Amino acid sequence: MVECAVNFFIDGSARIRSYRWHREIVTAIICVCTGLVGILMVTEGGIYFFEIYNAYAVTGWCIFLIAACEVIAISWVYGLDLYFKEITKMIGSVKGKWWLTFCLKFLTPVLSLAIVGYSLAGFRPLKVGNYVFPLWAQCLGHLMSLSSVIFIPGYAIYIKLKTGKSFAELRRCVPPKKEKMCIEEERHSLNSMDNRSESFSSV
Repeated sequence: MVECAVNFFIDGSARIRSYRWHREIVTAIICVCTGLVGILMVTEGGIYFFEIYNAYAVTGWCIFLIAACEVIAISWVYGLDLYFKEITKMIGSVKGKWWLTFCLKFLTPVLSLAIVGYSLAGFRPLKVGNYVFPLWAQCLGHLMSLSSVIFIPGYAIYIKLKTGKSFAELRRCVPPKKEKMCIEEERHSLNSMDNRSESFSSV
C-alpha cells in the first residue's frame, strides 16, 4: 500500500523526481502521516475510530466502486488486446484469455457495481454491540469513503485543466494505435509546464 502511494506521487510529478533522494523523502512523509493517523487507533477510544475506518474505508462500498472503475478503464477504455499484449511482453504469454476477458469485461464490473448498489440501498447506521454511532460519526465515515472515490473524476478534471484539452481530445489518446504518440505528447506538455513552474518559482 505504501509503495502504491509512493509511486503515485513520484510518477505523477516531474518536480518531485527532480529532487535528490525523492523516493526516500516521499516514503518517509507517507509513513509519518499514516503513523500519526494510526495513533488514533491505540488511544482509549481507538476502537471506535477503528470501527468507523473498517466499516467505511476498508470494507465499504467505495472499495468495490474503485475496483469497478479500474476494470472498466482497462477492459473498455484502454482495451484488453493492448493490455494482453503488454502482459505478453513482460511474462511471455497470457493464459486463460477467454476467462480473463469475461471476468474483466463483464463479471467483475457487474458484481462490483451490484455490491455497491446493495450496500447503499441497505445502509444501516453503524452499530457495535448496543452502541449506535452518532450522526457526526456517520458523516465522518461517509467523508472517508468519498475521500478515495472523489479522486477518480477529480484527477480527470485536473488533467483537463492542466493540459487545456477537452475530454474528447484526451479520449482519443487511449486507442492502441495512438497511445504511444499521445503519451509522449502529454509527457512533453506536462514536463514543459513543470519546467516553466520551476523557472518561475526560482525567480
